[in-house]
Amino acid sequence: MKTYIVRLESGEEQEVSVRRDGDRLVLSSAGIEHRLDLRRLPGSTMHLLLDDGASFDAVLEWVADRDDPFDGRVNVALRDQVYALSVLDRRKVRMRDALGGGAAVVRGDCCAPMPGKVLRVFVAAGDTVCAGQSLVVIEAMKMENELTAIGDGVVGAVAVEAGQSVEKGALLVAISEV
Repeated sequence: MKTYIVRLESGEEQEVSVRRDGDRLVLSSAGIEHRLDLRRLPGSTMHLLLDDGASFDAVLEWVADRDDPFDGRVNVALRDQVYALSVLDRRKVRMRDALGGGAAVVRGDCCAPMPGKVLRVFVAAGDTVCAGQSLVVIEAMKMENELTAIGDGVVGAVAVEAGQSVEKGALLVAISEV
């Protein structure tokens, strides 16, 4: 079973679990289960058959979010209406929360969101960075976590190097406004 956090356009977040039951998917949210058959059609269209017999097509479109490196949006076109949903897995939610709401780097100090090992450093002091640019990759719990700039700025200092272990909260990169 895989669990995701789905953020609705209203900002409300709901936990949704997805598991396989034979050829069907079972989606659970707020104690309610929906069993469905899912078939991929040409393009990004999916055909859904719900356990209550309802049948419809949905067009899925992924839209990356430049302002939030842990996020993106899925636009679901269903019955002549488009729903914008943000879908995050639990690891990304923990990372977002540890970093204060989704910003991997803000102007000022970029600190390690968790203890780990620095795998790669992509910037040097004096570099100009732009939104979405990779800064540092940290390995934690056997997962690589890439920290990216969410705004434009200038790297004031890089306090780590590849191979170095860091504790949660350790300074990685200092960024100032352009």
